[in-house]
Amino acid sequence: MRRCLAPAAVGLGVLSAVLVLAVATPSGALDPDDPPAATRARRALSAGELGEAIRLYEIALAADPTAPYDWYNYACALARDAQADDALLALEKALRAGYADSSWTASDPDLAALRSRPRFSELTRRMAARERMRRDEIAQRFHAPQMRLASYGVELPAAYEDPPPGGFALVILLHGRGVDGASMQRLAEALALDDVVYVWMDAPYPLAEGGGGFEYWPSWTRESGQEDALAAAARLTARSYGALARDVAAGLPIDTTQVFLVGFSQGAATAYLTALENPELFAGIAPLGGYLLPAYAEEGGFVSLAAHDVALFIGHGAQDEVIDPARAEEAAALARAAGVETELHVYPIGHTVSESEIRDLSAWLRARMGRPSR
Repeated sequence: MRRCLAPAAVGLGVLSAVLVLAVATPSGALDPDDPPAATRARRALSAGELGEAIRLYEIALAADPTAPYDWYNYACALARDAQADDALLALEKALRAGYADSSWTASDPDLAALRSRPRFSELTRRMAARERMRRDEIAQRFHAPQMRLASYGVELPAAYEDPPPGGFALVILLHGRGVDGASMQRLAEALALDDVVYVWMDAPYPLAEGGGGFEYWPSWTRESGQEDALAAAARLTARSYGALARDVAAGLPIDTTQVFLVGFSQGAATAYLTALENPELFAGIAPLGGYLLPAYAEEGGFVSLAAHDVALFIGHGAQDEVIDPARAEEAAALARAAGVETELHVYPIGHTVSESEIRDLSAWLRARMGRPSR
């Protein structure tokens, strides 16, 4: 369906249209017994009745000149009706009213007649600038919970008073959605690694449904399909874990060439993202039962990890009922294509971590850290 006919265009002018029915418009008054003018205009435009669509959009916009999608749709109708100058004016008014979707505007077939016009290129550039501004505004909204580094838990090795020459290896543990950082202490014990500092921290967003657990980005961004908002929140979370790694290394005797991320489920997704956003900080990452966020699930996304020699251990359950095992295979294929040293381990389990997976992960970490195997 073309954007100029999208349901998102519904409603911005409806209330105003009802309130100003007596106002004269360029094409006559709106009959209160009829559907809203914008609704009828979209139907006419969809049917190719351009003259009727233009007339009805003029009525709707006289009633509410602040409706961005109505201005955009009006521009579509005018462009298809070979009224290019008026269409460009309507498109500019759409931009002023708040419309900003430069990629769609540049490719919308309804606006094909405008693409050779310099003014059209200028308008799409201005839309792109507004989109960037909106992304920055979204980032500001999600920065509030992360203005300072949250408190975190640390488990020190028995030989803490006698660190090795280069310092201790650091393993940052990222819990799954719905629990807290302290839940990862059991994994630290099970890995049974010597001369290692373990650190965990609560994800930054308390669960909207309560219960005391945490998540790495607000649920509503995922449930509402607002990918820009989700990506902005996720990137800020990734930066907060990068800040955690730096903070620990600044206060403890850490070998900064031996820093690892281990995450489960949503924590695994955050481990991927944290390494991709801060590849210079990590020697390896181990996503268990996890996935790549859509914005990063593309060819070439792992090039930065390869450039910084970040190794990858992917563990997943073959019967995982929460996250499809294919997501792990997809990530492994992308990483290998980019030249990342990658191990993919699939276990006969569901959405959990098994003893054999922990043994394999421990062996992988020992090898990366130069520790003797057991």
